[in-house]
Amino acid sequence: MSSTGAWRAMHLVLIETAGNQQYIFASNRLRENVGASELTYRAGTEYVLQAVAAAGGPSLWSDDQEKVRAELLDADRNPPLADGQDGIEVVLAASGKAMLLASDAGRARSIISRVTRRALEEAPGLDVRGFVSDSFELGSHELHRVVQDAHRGLEGLRGMLPGPQERFLRLPVVEPCATSGLPASELVRVPNESSSEACSLVSYSKRRAAEEGLRRMRQAAGEHRLPYSADALEHELECDWLAVVHADGNGLGEVFLNFERYVRAAAGGDQQARNRAYIDTLRRFSLALDRCTEQAFCSALAKMVPTRKQRQASKNGAQPVLPILPLVLGGDDLTVLCDGEQALPFTHAFLQRFCELAAAREIQEVLSCGQPGARLTASAGVAIIKPHDPFFTAYDLAEALLRNAKRAKPAAAIDCHVVFDASGPDLNRVRRQLRVDGGRTVLTARPYVLGTADGRYANRRVADLEGWIQALRRDGGDGESIPRSVLHDLRHSLFLGHQQADARFKLLLPRHRALRSLAHGSEDSVSLFWSEAGDAPDALRYTGLLDALELAPFWRNG
Repeated sequence: MSSTGAWRAMHLVLIETAGNQQYIFASNRLRENVGASELTYRAGTEYVLQAVAAAGGPSLWSDDQEKVRAELLDADRNPPLADGQDGIEVVLAASGKAMLLASDAGRARSIISRVTRRALEEAPGLDVRGFVSDSFELGSHELHRVVQDAHRGLEGLRGMLPGPQERFLRLPVVEPCATSGLPASELVRVPNESSSEACSLVSYSKRRAAEEGLRRMRQAAGEHRLPYSADALEHELECDWLAVVHADGNGLGEVFLNFERYVRAAAGGDQQARNRAYIDTLRRFSLALDRCTEQAFCSALAKMVPTRKQRQASKNGAQPVLPILPLVLGGDDLTVLCDGEQALPFTHAFLQRFCELAAAREIQEVLSCGQPGARLTASAGVAIIKPHDPFFTAYDLAEALLRNAKRAKPAAAIDCHVVFDASGPDLNRVRRQLRVDGGRTVLTARPYVLGTADGRYANRRVADLEGWIQALRRDGGDGESIPRSVLHDLRHSLFLGHQQADARFKLLLPRHRALRSLAHGSEDSVSLFWSEAGDAPDALRYTGLLDALELAPFWRNG
């Protein structure tokens, strides 16, 4: 019972941002990308937790992410809300999403009002909406259904309200922003130049938040030193190639959609106990997922080394900076811009460590409850470009590569592409051009999976690719490199069809022992190709030679 003696039912409060990728990567300026990511993070954490405190709930916000996580899990600092009690409980507070329990609908609406108003003032252009559920009781309602209804209600609300683009109309006519195309609100100085450019309110807010975003990313990196400037990779670290790495967990959407299956039912079938287990498990699972991604990122940084310029600077006493800039780091999402020549080892190390950490108790217990033997994995797309290439096209390509890598799930997988020309990196067009013999021979084996693989990917493991690359760098035991003319000849033969390629391969094999690592089949029928469907008439043939040749310069540390 409450202090007034009146029974209080509770309400679920759902606050979410929408169109995050479009908001973060709407500009080709890295500083704005970093700032937009930071504002999305703040909307679901700082804005929400400070609004909760202002509404009489617990005060949980801190600049230290680990402290916030600890206080969310602390029942004394974030007390559980039970039927009939007065108060606010924070279930989730993550980048772009928050979920609360509130005993009073008026206070719930006031929290949403504070959050959305602050987003309008500090993060214009960010789409933030909130929804308050009908009243319910933990002792008699199934919480998962309440959560589902709240998500549907939030989607319906978005359909009724105009999007953030409608806030920036062009009447009267104004000059467009130099980076976003939105109506400009002021002139700002161009970094490292004496000129000024027209800037919209949206772009200006992102630029202001960039410094704080970089500070938070540096904090997550621990002892590793990251750039202090969003433009450092191109202008200060002198990377010959850049890479956009976009990684994401496999199948997590399905887990959250059916989360009640992943929560162990309380003994005796008591509804309130099951709902409390749902709340506590969802909170622990989400925080463990955040921690898993950050720790995997920090661990993978050990695979990176400073560029030549930074190594020279370190001789003069300066601490070298790693050539990597995190843009998105939270939940199961990772997007970084890094030195292209180190991107693949970094991505491999990140995915490997993510899968190891995801096997920890907080995550594995939940997955095993819903599906015995299930494991959480992640996949990644890696787009490697020249520094002058447009960033947003590289990000779009990385997204397409990630979608392709996810076809190998539940296995963790990497797909990658190197942009050698400016004709537009259309992944489907590029991959169609890598088919010969009427489409039955595929000259790439991408994506590559980590660890063991099923029949489809038996010869398409990251370890296989790395072995081929190492073999092509050195010719067997004599240490002699394979002549470039030989590799060029072999590469050219691939596009003539599998018969011509195999004939050339058999001629070169006795003279270059390193090529044996690429051989498939028996001694009598050695081939560059393998089939994943045996001798079936419609079976496709694959080869890893072209992948090894193309990716060899990008599989190295430093």
